Amino acid sequence: MKASIRSFLFFLCLISTANFTRAQELPRLSPDTVLMHSAPLVTLDEALAIALRQNYSLRIAERDLEIAENNVTIGNAGFLPSLQASGNYNYSNQDTRIEFASPEADNIDRSGAVSESYGGALTLNYTIFGGGRFYIYDRLIAQSDIARLQESQAMQQTILDVSTQYLDMAGQYRSVQINEQAIAISAERYLRVKGRYEFGGVSKLELLNAEVDLRNDSITWKQSILAFKQQQNDFNVLLGVPVDTTYRIDTAFSYTRNLELQTILSEADQRNPSLRLAKLDRQVNELRVKETNAGFWPILDLSGGYQYNRTENEAGFVALQRTKGWNTALNLTFVIYDGDNRNRLVQNAEVNLASSDIRLEQARATLQADIRNAWVAYTTNVDLLESSLDNLEVARLQYTRSQEAFATGEINGLDLRDAQLNLIRARKNVSDQQIAVRQAEISLYYHAGLLVE
Repeated sequence: MKASIRSFLFFLCLISTANFTRAQELPRLSPDTVLMHSAPLVTLDEALAIALRQNYSLRIAERDLEIAENNVTIGNAGFLPSLQASGNYNYSNQDTRIEFASPEADNIDRSGAVSESYGGALTLNYTIFGGGRFYIYDRLIAQSDIARLQESQAMQQTILDVSTQYLDMAGQYRSVQINEQAIAISAERYLRVKGRYEFGGVSKLELLNAEVDLRNDSITWKQSILAFKQQQNDFNVLLGVPVDTTYRIDTAFSYTRNLELQTILSEADQRNPSLRLAKLDRQVNELRVKETNAGFWPILDLSGGYQYNRTENEAGFVALQRTKGWNTALNLTFVIYDGDNRNRLVQNAEVNLASSDIRLEQARATLQADIRNAWVAYTTNVDLLESSLDNLEVARLQYTRSQEAFATGEINGLDLRDAQLNLIRARKNVSDQQIAVRQAEISLYYHAGLLVE
């Protein structure tokens, strides 16, 4: 009998309610709802794999890393010479008249006198000493390490965001299922009350109460579907897939029961991305201090090259002039005074180094607080989950007993409704606590730097 009632309730929700006091229809349950059983199932691991390939922030971080790695060259640090080629050509066509004071010299009077000159040079420049090139190269390496660590941090943040939102969606997905179960329970109750009403066993008010509860459960169900669809749209943006992509969510997951706080703290001290970035930031600023101090050193440059020049002049004293050959030079530069700019740069670099020490200290303190907060959330939610599971068993027993009492007329529909709401809340609490425990566990892994190898 109970199986027949449960199969009939879906039919009830699809037909017109001509026998109801209101000329409306009961909420409809359609097979093409958000819980489409034909839609593909996407697990958390699959969602993470998609995000790591297609997430917008990660794709930008990959290109930032590529730029930083391209900058790590000995040429960018100033270790390689520069070679330049240059050429020139000049042409003029002028009327020229030159009168000499000496009567022995013939005057020059030419119309349209052409003058041409052209040449070329190949010049090599190389800094033999000075400029703090070793410190510059080490800084470029450290900045590349920072970009690589920032990419890793972006990956861990993406994993955390995807995991958190996926679990939120799983919770909302469960809410839709729980609300569907609530509709089934309310429909079953309505059928019972309707049958008893037709035989005069209950009042019209009892029937109306059962109808109102069924309609309210349907409204709640539709609202939970709306919330799930909105979460799914936002989640698709995070994954980097088309916003209108639909799929089912895996609601079965577990959590680790033997986590140890000291292990998390120990791992975090070595692997937390924020702490490692603070350490690298200090290293870069230390290299900048050495780099700016190198500005007090002399600079020794070597230059050399080959030049060729040729000039032809129809109205000049020299009709043809040509020069070619090699040249080389050593240039030693030592700045004696530059308006105290070098001292200012060194002082600023030392201040930045002191600031990086403070940021490193702050990062350690913040990390300790984040881990301990996540640990409290984890342990508290584990305890709350155990209590919620116990409460769910009590709520199930209460509802079963209430159903039996309602069938025998010992309690009314309002009492049965209270038992039903207690069961729904108990199921929702268990779902919420399971998700909260899993999210707290992932948060601990994130702070420990364990989400990415």
